[in-house]
Amino acid sequence: MRQSILIGLVIIGSLTGLTWYFSALADLFSDFVALTYEQNFLALLPKTVTLLLYTYSGIHFLRKKTNLL
Repeated sequence: MRQSILIGLVIIGSLTGLTWYFSALADLFSDFVALTYEQNFLALLPKTVTLLLYTYSGIHFLRKKTNLL
């Protein structure tokens, strides 16, 4: 019983993280297409760095814990 609750929480946490990641990525692309950062590209830097670090961390985790990559 305890293990199934833990697995459920891990799945919910993973789905929440993926939802956040894809919504942030969609927001970045929509801002870029709408030329929001045409005048000030430094405002784009924090979002881009955050998404790149998150992506790198996910790939690193997959390589370390699984044989998928």
